[in-house]
Amino acid sequence: MAIDVNRHDDLLIPIGDETIAATRFEPARRSNSPAILHYVPYHKDDWHGFGSKYPFFEYLSNSGYEVIAADVVGTGASSGIKTEPYPPEDGKHAAEIIEWIADQPWSNGSVGMIGISYGGLTCLRAASEQPAA
Repeated sequence: MAIDVNRHDDLLIPIGDETIAATRFEPARRSNSPAILHYVPYHKDDWHGFGSKYPFFEYLSNSGYEVIAADVVGTGASSGIKTEPYPPEDGKHAAEIIEWIADQPWSNGSVGMIGISYGGLTCLRAASEQPAA
């Protein structure tokens, strides 16, 4: 299967007083797609920790999903200060990002999350915030 994805490396998402740095993988032949958020502290621009997942994100995007790979507040290119691992604020921030994504013209309003380890806990914390999207 040929990969037909547009990649946007400099997506900035405002949440509260912070700015989340993200990369968006856009399906090239679709608009108003469901979205998937991956929100972890592993620096979206670092190939080893985060970027190695890009082929998987491209596969999902090629299958019709918007995929947003975002740096947790205080990590990578996101603003703010990370004071401890696994803070409860990660879930609140993820829920705010989900709502922001749902409001974008390229989104159909449905947003899910994926993640394992740190990302899995972030998914659970975001779900506990019960974002509408």
